[in-house]
Amino acid sequence: TIKSIQIFDDRFKTKTGISLQSTFEELNLNNTISKVETSLSSATLFIDDLNVTITLDKEDLGLKTFSTQKISLEQIPGLAKIKSFVVWFN
Repeated sequence: TIKSIQIFDDRFKTKTGISLQSTFEELNLNNTISKVETSLSSATLFIDDLNVTITLDKEDLGLKTFSTQKISLEQIPGLAKIKSFVVWFN
């Protein structure tokens, strides 16, 4: 069975208008971010109402890459770009 699909096409948009071209500000205004997980080089945002995860590059957040520093939503700049977009299926 298919568990998830990673989106690579800018034309794909969610029902709230989020695409790979969206900024964090647009994402945060139109959706509820339920959790932020930090990896060495990125931050993954979980959006339960859309069943998607969105990854932001730490460089776009003004943080050192390859650190395990936790990231809160308040630390993310509004203009941060989406690095990857994954739709999950139950």
